[in-house]
Amino acid sequence: MKLRFLISSCGVFPWILGLLALHGCSSLPGEPLDRRLDAQADDQMIETVSAVRLRDEVKYGNRLVVTSYNRYALLTGEVPDSATRARIANTVIGIENVQGVWNELTIADTNSIPVKVDDTLVTSRVRARLAKDAPLVAKHVKVVVDAGTVFLLGIVSAQEAREAIQIARATEGARYVVNVLQVVSDAEIQRIEIASKPPPPVANDCSCAAPVQTKPAPLIRGTW
Repeated sequence: MKLRFLISSCGVFPWILGLLALHGCSSLPGEPLDRRLDAQADDQMIETVSAVRLRDEVKYGNRLVVTSYNRYALLTGEVPDSATRARIANTVIGIENVQGVWNELTIADTNSIPVKVDDTLVTSRVRARLAKDAPLVAKHVKVVVDAGTVFLLGIVSAQEAREAIQIARATEGARYVVNVLQVVSDAEIQRIEIASKPPPPVANDCSCAAPVQTKPAPLIRGTW
């Protein structure tokens, strides 16, 4: 198993989180939104802006994937040289709300990239095993597969991280597992989940009173 560290403007973190495929890579549609995560809107915007700003890089034949999760960007794919690799990372780190970039772009001949592992199939297998063997963990883990390398993203407890990693490592077709999970304490997870629940409806004994519309409470962002 590979364990890598995020280099960001704030320092080094053993985690990073997200997803937009500019070209290639696999994360299946229909994944449920993680109720522990309060940055979905920013992540979607980061991915959209990345697609616009990096469109010329894709035109040059690079296979490029930008995954945003909790305002951190994961870069995967192939580029022809180190200068291109650095330029893409600098472009993404300059996007509003991006707090850090995990640059996993590999240098390769983009004109003769060999046939890759079926990433969609591996993604399906990992997600199916998570759903079967650890259904509670599966709700909070995003699976991204690039060239057979499985990236695990999410806000989880230490035990949940161990379960997810073990399941991914044992999945057929997974060449490597890269742990980019954000591990927080059980108490912090409980606090986030309580904050995510909608408030109870307000009792109304007066039939003449105005109706009450109850909306979900917003997520309270913790200090990670």
